[in-house]
Amino acid sequence: MEPLKDLCLYCMSFKGPHDICPHCGAGPESPFIMGGLPLGHLLNKRYVVGRLLATDDFFVQYLGFDAQTRKKVIITEFFPRHLVERDAEGIRLQMVGNDTIQRVRKGIDRFLEEVEALSTLDRYPGIIPVVEGFREN
Repeated sequence: MEPLKDLCLYCMSFKGPHDICPHCGAGPESPFIMGGLPLGHLLNKRYVVGRLLATDDFFVQYLGFDAQTRKKVIITEFFPRHLVERDAEGIRLQMVGNDTIQRVRKGIDRFLEEVEALSTLDRYPGIIPVVEGFREN
């Protein structure tokens, strides 16, 4: 089994000991969109965070890798830009303003309810299966 250190964080394929990924051509100088979780960060002791795919006012999406199943995944992070910001390490979220704690908690609860609802739809063709929802950072 290939070690996670040989994982290309751009395409989530194993690149082996090479600096340049033979699958996607990404290397140390490849452009990565910044502002999300650090590349290679491990979530829930299972999911490796890869390149940032998309952002909007409430969510950040990353290409990820499930270290347990050894498959590529999409990681969606609840990130209401107008209510939170990242700490100096870029991992933990901090509230912006005094009245935001309840609003963020309510948003997280709704987000996890949506994850639960989406997890029941994986039997339909064309629906990307939801692996799990969890609270972290």
